[in-house]
Amino acid sequence: LDSTRINPENKRTGLIFYCDRLRLSALLQQLGAGLDQGEGHISGTIPVVFGDNGLRFRDAFLYSTPGETGSIKLKPSQSISATAAASEQLSFTLDALSDFNYSWVKLSLNSEKDLLKIKLQTDGRPANKLYYIPKDGILVRSEIANDFTGLELDANLNIPLINTLELFQNFKQLFSPR
Repeated sequence: LDSTRINPENKRTGLIFYCDRLRLSALLQQLGAGLDQGEGHISGTIPVVFGDNGLRFRDAFLYSTPGETGSIKLKPSQSISATAAASEQLSFTLDALSDFNYSWVKLSLNSEKDLLKIKLQTDGRPANKLYYIPKDGILVRSEIANDFTGLELDANLNIPLINTLELFQNFKQLFSPR
């Protein structure tokens, strides 16, 4: 953090966290995206507004260190899995991210109303073959497993901010008068 003064009388506090080599897996888990057992680190800034409405993210941007590879092994939360069932594209992305070796990753966070909007962009390849084939410009499920290489994935996830309750409670303790 920069030098910051916290006034208990002010119900709204803005902070900018400068992050260096955060564990991507721990951050995804704390944000409610799911359980990630991968190995990867990201750095960047997380602007946060803490107020009566809870925790809000404003234009947070995190990225992997250039030249350092990593992996994502995401087991999505129930709400994300339920959403994926209705979309072949999201299902493919989540299947790929279940064991994905990346050359780079970017993560942005924003709040909108009661949603945390996570945009995950990455380039790499799934560690395993996936049961999808391209058909008419989109990916569809297949009986045959295919090897995907040089795959750039963009995943836009909307998570209820209530799922970040543990993170919110940790911040709330910082600002509570004793």
